[in-house]
Amino acid sequence: MTATILTVVALVQRSTAVANEHADQSRQYAASSTATLGSDPQTATLLVLKALGFQTSSQAEDSLRAALPDVQRLDRWSGPGHEDVTSTAFGPGDRSFVASSQNGTATVVDIPTMWTARVLREPGGSAIALASFSPDGQEGVTSSADGYVRVLSLASGRPILSERVGSAGETVSGVFSPDGTQIVATGHGVATIFDVPSRQVAASLSLSSPVR
Repeated sequence: MTATILTVVALVQRSTAVANEHADQSRQYAASSTATLGSDPQTATLLVLKALGFQTSSQAEDSLRAALPDVQRLDRWSGPGHEDVTSTAFGPGDRSFVASSQNGTATVVDIPTMWTARVLREPGGSAIALASFSPDGQEGVTSSADGYVRVLSLASGRPILSERVGSAGETVSGVFSPDGTQIVATGHGVATIFDVPSRQVAASLSLSSPVR
């Protein structure tokens, strides 16, 4: 039991550490954008977009507002649900990104061409709050307003794993393990580790439980 608890805690702590790392990277890119603005507005804009890809912050938003007046042309994505985007995340190698939307889609976009590579759709059209890639870029994990966390194949768009971890309207989340074989999903105050290939629960822990 202790080993199970420690495993779940480790993955939850990793999720927190990743969020903190993204916040640091966002600040670094925003600072680089500000420093570059006077000499190269285009590069400054690309840097601040990189910052926003890691995390939205007032510093990054201020840098973007400062850079935009001097930018003559900026590539723009326009796809299904782009007017209601809830989150974005870069893929491995920074050659693609995924944008989740309130209209129940998660759109994978090829950055060099800004073409839509794949549109992932939630059953019933539930709004997607968060979407991100697996470490190898072959799968995506979505967290939806219907309380489900789903792992979907980017090649087929079909769900590999679909688990209800919270109530409809509740904030739920899912993140891949470093090797991409598991996800830790949170909802109802519980963190649950799912083994993706077998679709089985590997461990679970109440987030209010003390660690001993």
